[in-house]
Amino acid sequence: MSDTRLYTVGGTVQAGGGVYLARRADPEMLELCRAGTFAFVLTARQMGKSSLMVRTAEQLYEEGIRSVIIDLTRIGKQVTADQWYVGLLVVLQEQLELSTDVTDWWALHRDQGPVQRMTRFLEEVVLTEVTQRVVVFVDEIDTTLGMGFTDDFYAAIRYLYNARASNPALERLSFVLVGVATPGDLIQDETRTPFNLGQRVELTDFTLAEAAPLAEGLGHSPAEGKRVLEWVLGWTGGHPYLTQRLCQALVDHHAQQARAGGSAWTRDEVWQVVERTFFAEKSFQDNNLVFVRDMLTRRAPEPERVLRTYQDIRRGRRVPDEERSLVKAHLKLSGVVRREGEVLRVRNAIYERVFTVAWAGNQLPVDWRVVRFAALALVITGFVVLLPLSVMLFKRLADTERAREEVVQQLDSAQELNAEAVAKMGRVQEEADKLLAEARRKSARAQQEAAQAQQEAEKLQKDALKARDEADRFREDAQRLQAEAREAQEKKALAEQEISRARTQADEKLNEAASYVFVNQADARLRGASSSLPVSTALSMEAARVHPSAEAMDSLIRGLIQLRQPRARLEHEGNVLAVAFSPEAGLLATASEDKTARLWDATTGRERAVLPHASAVTAVAFSPDGKLVATASDGGIVRLWHTAIGTALPITLRHEGSVNAVAFSPDGRSLATGSDDNTARLWSTATRQPLTEPLPHLRRVNAVAFSPDGKFLATASADRVVRLWTTSNGELQPGSLSHPQAVNAVA
Repeated sequence: MSDTRLYTVGGTVQAGGGVYLARRADPEMLELCRAGTFAFVLTARQMGKSSLMVRTAEQLYEEGIRSVIIDLTRIGKQVTADQWYVGLLVVLQEQLELSTDVTDWWALHRDQGPVQRMTRFLEEVVLTEVTQRVVVFVDEIDTTLGMGFTDDFYAAIRYLYNARASNPALERLSFVLVGVATPGDLIQDETRTPFNLGQRVELTDFTLAEAAPLAEGLGHSPAEGKRVLEWVLGWTGGHPYLTQRLCQALVDHHAQQARAGGSAWTRDEVWQVVERTFFAEKSFQDNNLVFVRDMLTRRAPEPERVLRTYQDIRRGRRVPDEERSLVKAHLKLSGVVRREGEVLRVRNAIYERVFTVAWAGNQLPVDWRVVRFAALALVITGFVVLLPLSVMLFKRLADTERAREEVVQQLDSAQELNAEAVAKMGRVQEEADKLLAEARRKSARAQQEAAQAQQEAEKLQKDALKARDEADRFREDAQRLQAEAREAQEKKALAEQEISRARTQADEKLNEAASYVFVNQADARLRGASSSLPVSTALSMEAARVHPSAEAMDSLIRGLIQLRQPRARLEHEGNVLAVAFSPEAGLLATASEDKTARLWDATTGRERAVLPHASAVTAVAFSPDGKLVATASDGGIVRLWHTAIGTALPITLRHEGSVNAVAFSPDGRSLATGSDDNTARLWSTATRQPLTEPLPHLRRVNAVAFSPDGKFLATASADRVVRLWTTSNGELQPGSLSHPQAVNAVA
């Protein structure tokens, strides 16, 4: 555990003598270089690009293939075009041990442009003096962005590839581009053909099997080391730099504990090291976290779109990956997200903890009009409040001065009265002696009266004991009657439930029969005449509404497909995040990032009401009777609205983080919400007050759903667990439903 060379935190593994971890990209890169294919490794920082490049060059050397590694940071940016190209060729001369002097050759052909001289040097000098295959690795290509003249460099690489058709010798020369950029960044002149050459090599995060050698330094036994490595990957997601950094931090921590008599690792101890290394005050001291922050803010091509798209991904929403999207390509290049299947997800738990939805919201541009209005309102408020206070303070100062003068006058009067008071004291003493004698006589008489009162009190106490016994008997009778009443009430409730269940079953049978009739009528209409297709579709829709059987749904889908008529478009000014139909299918509610929810006529598409919010509206749900609609927002606010008139109820429901989900109970008496504050909550729709204590998870709650009888609530969370709660008292049911990843939906 004392071998600090096992882990590499920054730089190439080879430079630090560390352990190289092979990934799927290693054989892929080696095979492309053997075949002379042009390739590129364009991904986020500290993913192991340079280590892969050096490793591949070493393997090519063993096979007799010559390699050149050009680190563009060595050449720098504060140079002219001539100096930059000469710097490239000097590295080629040094590493290939060419006999031709680059400086003399460059000066001899000064009548030609830099790009033409570079391509001629490669064709006439490099491929003449070197008979083996040559692979040129160009590292840190992102240093060329914005230099102005480097568009020609990448265009020249494309020329060398295309010229293979006329010059077969060029098949021995290939390039590998490495850096933090996208192919679209390389040629920035929009009038030129984009850089669309070569094959991408994807660098993926470490799997448990690939990272297994790192476990050697994490425990006293192989089993303990593997267990600790699994905890590490649970935080880093296999990110190469973060994994090595956390492993090194654990080794350093364990070395200190060992000197103080430490023992085996625990999950809590690993969590403490993660907290101390990446979170709290060190959250933006780590150079990787600083790089990600800068990519999301200062270096973003469209900061607002980048941050809002990241907020959607961080909330767990489905954001599909699009190769041609500049914003999504930039997010992947920052390393904060990665592609999983067809969608983008936050790369690991460390990024998810540091770069929250609230953090991204705080980085969005400030609306200075709002700030100016707020400042003006503050100045006016200060003037209105402080002016009366100043007048009041002045009056109080004047009153205080008058009071001081009165006290001085009273003090003078008191000194004059002091002498008179001494004379009166003698007379008062005489009166006091007389009163004392009188008081003693009255005390004796009071003692006699107290004895008589005590006797009467004892008699009253006996009467009180008798009354208490009678009260106890009455209380027992009352309790017995209450128990009998409760039993009768329970029997009545059971009877009502049985009646309700029977009525429900009867309604279902009736609806099923009605749906069957509608389906038959729809089929009959459709067989009668093709012009009856709209009537047939309407009958199928009614059948599906009355009883959504498989036959009714199939009939409806067939009718809708055959109609093929455009429907009304319901539009918002921002992304639509949620939709819901009212139980009667007459209304449709939508929620959007334009800070509104809206009610629409489901038949005509006409807008019925706009329900405004102060932030993006994330979820919407109708009550079972359709009279209320609930809306949830990023600001942690849930509001209830009357669907008939589109007005809000006076009391709002609040969370401490963004609200992601909302659902009514089947009887409409309670409302469930799920939030980024790691809780779900149950509210009364009548009083809008909490019905239970908050229902906790370890991470944000993404979805909530009631059971059909309303007795249980299911909550789904980013902590990979679904939990069941009793709605009557908020009690957690035994056991939990676990997934290997965040859970985003539940029903």
